[in-house]
Order: sequence, then structure tokens, then C-alpha cells
Amino acid sequence: MKEFRSLCPYSFKQLEYMLLRKLGEAFAQVLAEVLWQYDCLIMERRPERFQVKQVRSRTIETLLGVPVVYQRRLYYDREERRYVYLLDEVLGLEPNETISPGLREAVVTLGVECSSYRQAAKALAGIYQHPVVSHETIRRSVIAVGQIAAAAEERQRATSSDSACTGCSFEVDGYMSTRKKDRQKFVERAAPTGHRGWRGR
Repeated sequence: MKEFRSLCPYSFKQLEYMLLRKLGEAFAQVLAEVLWQYDCLIMERRPERFQVKQVRSRTIETLLGVPVVYQRRLYYDREERRYVYLLDEVLGLEPNETISPGLREAVVTLGVECSSYRQAAKALAGIYQHPVVSHETIRRSVIAVGQIAAAAEERQRATSSDSACTGCSFEVDGYMSTRKKDRQKFVERAAPTGHRGWRGR
């Protein structure tokens, strides 16, 4: 087997990581081009209220462990009087976010399952064979996801309490009526009613 070693000097693991890196670089280039095309479409079809100011770049760490650097236009919204990157808003990217949504899910999962954020960062670096995100980025991502989940739970609780019957009361009143067969004989019947809320007397 030694005579064939010179023909293939790399192990399967080395080849796997080398190709993963190359694929990641190619992926980042294609993604940057796709995002630029989207930005051009937005510019062509934008309402007149949005005025183009300049083009700026942004770097986002991706799920493949390779950052993507893409260009997008900065607009001034004449109606709301604010600056906005329309492409970022369409993509659902937060202004200060540095990692992609897919990578964020991965780091949050590692951050929750590992004993510490530093260990999660080391585990991620072990997968990609180079540092991808810091332990502080993982910590902030876990906190952000927790805040989103807490806000969603609070909204659900508020909706449930609104739909619940607050201050409800039920009454059953009796009234006298005659039978059709015997109009001389009166019988008492029950009439249930419900009320929501109350009014002071």
C-alpha cells in the first residue's frame, strides 16, 4: 500500500475538509451574486418614496463555515424619514446580525446542549476545522432566541386571557306559563341567561 501513498497523499478526512472549504467558498460567491441580483430587482421595482443613497457591503457567517460578503443599497424612505436596507428587510436580517439564520439555529442548539458557551464554540470550530463564531456570539444568540420565545408566550397568554370570559355570571330565572292542553294550569319554567362584565349600581 505504501507505493500508492504518493498517488493520494491525503486521508479521507483531509480530503473531506478540503472539499468542504472549497465548496463553502464557491457557495459564498454564488450567494453574494444572487443577493446582488435580488437587490437590483428591488431597486428597479421600488416605490418612488425610496431614494438610493449608496451601496454598502455586509459580512454574514454562514452555515457552511465560510462568510459571505455581499453588496446592497442603502435607501432613504421619504415617508417614514429613515434609512433602510430594503434587501436586508426582505431577507429578514436584523441590522446588527453577523450570522445567518441557519448558523444561528446551529449555535443556539450547541449553546443549549453544551456545558458552556466556550465549549460550544470549540465544538463548532472542531466541525469546520477553524473558528466560526465566538462564545460571546453564541451567548447573545441564545439570549435573543429566549427573548423571542418569551415574547411569543406572552402574546399567546394575552390572547388567551382576552378570549376567556372575564367577569362572567350566569343566572337562571323562573317564569310562569300555561300548557297548551290545559290553559287553566300554570307551570314554572326556567330561563338561563349569561352576562359578561358588570355595572355598578
